[in-house]
Amino acid sequence: QAGRARAWNPQIPPAEFEHRFIATRARLSERRWDFIVVGAGSAGCVLASRLSQDPKVQVLLIEGGGEAQNARIIKDPRNATRLVGCEADWGFRSTPQPQLLPSGRILDLERGKGLGGSSCLNYNMWVRGAPEDFDRWNKEYGCGEEWSYAGVLPHFEAIERCTAGSSEGAVA
Repeated sequence: QAGRARAWNPQIPPAEFEHRFIATRARLSERRWDFIVVGAGSAGCVLASRLSQDPKVQVLLIEGGGEAQNARIIKDPRNATRLVGCEADWGFRSTPQPQLLPSGRILDLERGKGLGGSSCLNYNMWVRGAPEDFDRWNKEYGCGEEWSYAGVLPHFEAIERCTAGSSEGAVA
C-alpha cells in the first residue's frame, strides 16, 4: 500500500488507480485480450500505448515489479551505486567470465523491475543513436522512411521537450 501512495500520475485519480491497474485473478479471467505485452519498461509501455490507441483493441500490459519509478532511491542520481541489487533490480548476474581479471569474475547485470524497467536504474538517461545506424536499418531491412533518422528525429525531439506529467511534446 505504501508504494502505491507514492505513485504520482495527475491524469489518473487515486480512487481509479487500483481498478485500472492492479490485476486480480477475477479481473484477468473475465476479459479477453488482443495483445499481451510483457514488461512495462520503456519499450513495453510505448508498445502498449500505441496498440491501445485503437479503441477496438484490448491490451494487457504485465509488469513483474512495482512502481519503482517513483521511489526516492530511483529519483536521486546520487544513489547510483546503491541501485545494484535494490528491490527495483531483478538481480541478474553473469556466468563467470574467464577473460576478465580476476579470471572468472561475475558481473552484475542490472535490469529494472517495475514500471519504467531498466530506465529506473539509469535515471531515464538515453542517447539518440547514430543517424547512420537508423538509415542503414531503413535500407537493409526495408523498415520504411519513418524508421530513417529523419523519420525518428521528430520523436526524439518530442521526448526532449516533454516534462514529467505532460503530454505536451507527444508525437502521434
